[in-house]
Amino acid sequence: MTLSVDFKQTIDIPLDVSFTCKSGELLALVGPSGSGKTSTLRAIAGLMPIQEGKISLQDQQQNYIWLDTEKNILMPSFQRKVGMVFQNYALFPHLTVLENIALALPKGESIGKAKQLMEDMGLIDFHHRLPDQLSGGQRQRVALARAFARDPQVLLLDEPFSAVDHPTRKTLYEELIKLRERISIPIVIVTHDLREARLLSDRLCILDQGKSLQIGHPEHIVSSPRNARVAELVGLTDVFSATFLKAQHLEESEQQHATLLWGQGVESFPLTIFDKGRLPDQTEVKWVIAKEFVEIRNEPIQKINTLSAIVCRIRRLGEISSVDFKVELPFQPMMHFELSTRVVNDLNIDVDDLVYLHLDPKGIHIMPVYTSPMHKQLEKQKRDRPLKIATVILIAGEGSRLGGIPKSLIKIEGETILERQLKALKELQIEDIVLVTGYYQEAYHHLNLPDKSFIVHNANPADGQGSSVRLALQTVYEKIVEVDAIIMLLGDLPQINAADLRQLIEQFKIRTFGDVVMPLVGSQRGNPVIISHKILRKIIDSPGLTVRTWMDKHPEEVVSWQTENQHFVFDFDTPENIESFTKKMGVSVELPGKY
Repeated sequence: MTLSVDFKQTIDIPLDVSFTCKSGELLALVGPSGSGKTSTLRAIAGLMPIQEGKISLQDQQQNYIWLDTEKNILMPSFQRKVGMVFQNYALFPHLTVLENIALALPKGESIGKAKQLMEDMGLIDFHHRLPDQLSGGQRQRVALARAFARDPQVLLLDEPFSAVDHPTRKTLYEELIKLRERISIPIVIVTHDLREARLLSDRLCILDQGKSLQIGHPEHIVSSPRNARVAELVGLTDVFSATFLKAQHLEESEQQHATLLWGQGVESFPLTIFDKGRLPDQTEVKWVIAKEFVEIRNEPIQKINTLSAIVCRIRRLGEISSVDFKVELPFQPMMHFELSTRVVNDLNIDVDDLVYLHLDPKGIHIMPVYTSPMHKQLEKQKRDRPLKIATVILIAGEGSRLGGIPKSLIKIEGETILERQLKALKELQIEDIVLVTGYYQEAYHHLNLPDKSFIVHNANPADGQGSSVRLALQTVYEKIVEVDAIIMLLGDLPQINAADLRQLIEQFKIRTFGDVVMPLVGSQRGNPVIISHKILRKIIDSPGLTVRTWMDKHPEEVVSWQTENQHFVFDFDTPENIESFTKKMGVSVELPGKY
């Protein structure tokens, strides 16, 4: 026998819930307060009207339709063979234990059945007592016995253990486990306690704001949450950002090692994961790892994905200890784990101690940013759509704060910023490039540029960056045919790489409005920006108009892409910037000579 639930409504209490529960199975509805857990139980029991959907109970012989809005079928609650235990037990205060149970007996059923249920629940000695003369655990047993008095085909339990103390709760857990051995019907339990749900249930259904987000085995959901919100709801507080680098030459039905770049650019740390072949290369993702897949040692671990970390805080909470670690990476991410106090004591760790963390590749779970399979497919189509992209690189500046030098020719580990940017564009197969020189035209004569590159000179760079932008766009319009988008890139950004540009282009592809995509780091505008060809002619035909002034005049056409990637805002603007960069990155920086 299988309970099938699939309904939604937008009025009163918004719901969008879908799940099944088989005979002998216990399904736990888990979610925060107000997520629709109790409303879902009430809808199944027929105690709450539903706007649209279907609820049925099916066995090999018959399909019992309790609700089908399309066919205008609505079985009243008293005809549904549902046993329900309410959170506050809902016992009649003026009736005895026996009378409360007997009240639920089907018409014509002998009182002997109620007595047998009391015997089964250990209540026979309390048959004459009123509810207020019982303990919390005893009242819970009465409510459960009353639910079974109806010969239910489905059992619904609404926070059945929330009102009892811990010892009584453990006893009731054991009784529920024994009860499941004697009966074989679908059981749906509501709880906000994830530990309780993992202990008792065969499957979880995660609810949030009335919507079922993910259904599956408890361990699967905890180790592989569908998205960041599910991760949060199942207690995975550490949700990290990264860039997914696809495994090469992935064979059919074969998992290969892929790379997850945790962090950004030169600060990133490569983690090894398994490529399931579902995501495109260089996709921005979120990732989590359950504590079961993390090994903690006092000594170095000779395995991939091993990181050193400093213990920042230990909070001992009885059998469980909460431990915070600061991972020794340039961007100093924090990781938080709840460990058994015995494990913490065995490790003999204290605050400020150095430890080593091994992250098992099998346990690193990456999460796409899609909200539905349809959305996922639509975004994949957009991402896969080919675009002809031109790039403008502005290298006309004076670099006065660094003493008057062409900043794009600053070398990092022997390679100029401009060379690094051109290499990133080549990696993305972007060949149409316009470079705008200004103060140091002669410094760029020696460059080995791609065949489709154009160098144009702004004879009046003192007029400001806007004059260089207009000159560049005029060149794109006259020299490059049928371009779809233009990347506007400042030539002095030292950390921009192919992954950064790929992410910007993908944001442009999947946008739902606007003609400009601009990275926004906190409240700071970033660079590069990418513009649609649609506004190219508009800017050229309007004297004095630049990309920046067009964005200011048409904010409704600007997509602000919120990102934490500092590459979009960091540049070599002062000697202090360069000194800080070299110390933090551990790389050499060489300034060009004067021109």
